[in-house]
Amino acid sequence: NWLKVIRKEKLPPDQYSIYKSLTKYAYVNKNTLLRHLGIDLKKGKKSMKVLFEPSAYNFKRLRDHNIICTNKSSIGIPQGAPISSVLSNIYMVDYDLFFQKMSGNLDFIYRRYCDDILFICKHGQADDIIKLAYDKIEECQLTIQPKKEEKIIFTYGLNGKLRGFDKQRMEEDNLSVQALRSTEGEKYYKNLQYLGFEFNGQNVYIRSSSMSRYFQRMKKGTETVVKMAYGPNGKGKKIFKRKLFSRYTHLGKRNFITYALKAASDYYKNSNGEVKRGFNSPTIKKQVSRHFSKLKKIIEQKSKQRAENRGKPFKD
Repeated sequence: NWLKVIRKEKLPPDQYSIYKSLTKYAYVNKNTLLRHLGIDLKKGKKSMKVLFEPSAYNFKRLRDHNIICTNKSSIGIPQGAPISSVLSNIYMVDYDLFFQKMSGNLDFIYRRYCDDILFICKHGQADDIIKLAYDKIEECQLTIQPKKEEKIIFTYGLNGKLRGFDKQRMEEDNLSVQALRSTEGEKYYKNLQYLGFEFNGQNVYIRSSSMSRYFQRMKKGTETVVKMAYGPNGKGKKIFKRKLFSRYTHLGKRNFITYALKAASDYYKNSNGEVKRGFNSPTIKKQVSRHFSKLKKIIEQKSKQRAENRGKPFKD
């Protein structure tokens, strides 16, 4: 497919170099390295003193002890490589073209981003499309993990509002679509999740797990910055507050909150200045509405703790 996309019979030297670096890479197994260095994570920092010794970074020694391994498989590339998403699109180009054509013929929606695939179709089409998705992915010599597959049916619930329901659980319990309009249907509520967002039939949300990770990073990042600010080389609260506001609030650029606010707006401009349509979602705005006050509270708490530990009275 790579050759098909660039319309060549042979990869140019620069692209072939990229191909070789991705397929003939070296790696180190984490557990093997920890055993080699004598580090026991259960013992905490005490066993990590070896990391401050120059010998820990002696690559010749690591190679001599076969710690550094070379990939010998002809399948797969390192996860997280900058070009991985591009190569996944190249690899899936035939799959995409097939379903783009099918979606036009059979009136359904097909979307894919890397390994996240979404089909939006009529109830009666679902089983046939799912079977086709599995068949075509096998032709690409790939597999779909059934445990990651989700089937959401959107229909009107007891209150007459459009809601998402867990079709897999409905099938297991032999529950009909008509039964969803009773009080029993509430037990089967399930949101559609795709690319960090959720849709329940009425509103769009940022996934709760994404929000939780953001606040955890905010708390951990604040602890680190406050610790440095009150250390021997600290430069004062104004400096570290500016850094935290830039990293975790709407005052920064290209962080989690600015991404969320763009998604919540009706229209926004991307990094190339192109106008894109957002979700126009009051629910997302509500989810992130208290982020600034939460950060200020965490800064105050951590600063107070750090100042008290140094034996100095805390002043706001």
